[in-house]
Amino acid sequence: MAIRGAYETIDLSSNPAAYLQPGQAVFVRTLNDGNASILFQESDKVASASTANTVFSVSNKATISIDLYSEENITTNFQKSDNVTINFSENDSDAILANDAPKMGNLDENLAVVQDGNYLSLEYRSLPSTETIIPLFGNQYRSENYRFKVNVQNFEELTPYLVDKFTNKEYELANARQTEVLFTINETSENSIASDRFEIHFKENALGIKELQTSSIAVYPNPVENNELFIDSEKLSGVENTIKIYNQLGQLVYSTTKSNGTSKLLLNDLNLSSGLFILQVENENGSWTKKLIVK
Repeated sequence: MAIRGAYETIDLSSNPAAYLQPGQAVFVRTLNDGNASILFQESDKVASASTANTVFSVSNKATISIDLYSEENITTNFQKSDNVTINFSENDSDAILANDAPKMGNLDENLAVVQDGNYLSLEYRSLPSTETIIPLFGNQYRSENYRFKVNVQNFEELTPYLVDKFTNKEYELANARQTEVLFTINETSENSIASDRFEIHFKENALGIKELQTSSIAVYPNPVENNELFIDSEKLSGVENTIKIYNQLGQLVYSTTKSNGTSKLLLNDLNLSSGLFILQVENENGSWTKKLIVK
């Protein structure tokens, strides 16, 4: 990560098949103080080329993952400057435990979660409420323009928001999709470079309530076959509809805009691989999300 390198935390609880690549180095934290050792044997080596692109396994935990990019890196090498991940579960605790990873400082930009005065790059915590506020830590900005890429997964009843205390703006972090937030650093302003500039808040999921009230929208066939999908609702007629499809990692895999004089829209150019996806339809009448299964 970053131009001069940065530390990245690997969550082995959600990615037990992670591999060390040639030239990589790691820090490993022990559960207790005292001497410890790790033994690597020749039989532990894996020669398969496919391990170089090992993909993280999909978890059912509610998750917020934030990647920090400078705009310079976005336009040149697309390397992120830092990242932080927060996992939520009814079985987890807000106390700092073994699964929580401390933040190791980078030469350049740093991003972390603040919990009881500790800085974490990976946090496991209890399910949030509308009163939950998660402070973020950021410092050592080297550029003027930055971008957060935030992926949110498995949030049903609450919607997280990224709050910028410098600009007094808040940004909805929609479930099952990637949200991008652009911000600017002014080195002459203490509030602009403040390490506690950003927080995460939570609100009741109004979108989920709206979906229940507008259940007349129909999506078929589901499971999708032959890469064709119909979307049918009176609220789609005579307006411009933006249609997006996200995979389970929150990545945008399909996007189009359609206008139609009837209530039925046809998507016949999906070209999706088998799996579970999230369909999002937006127009001036509202926004709806549906789960899609592709055979």
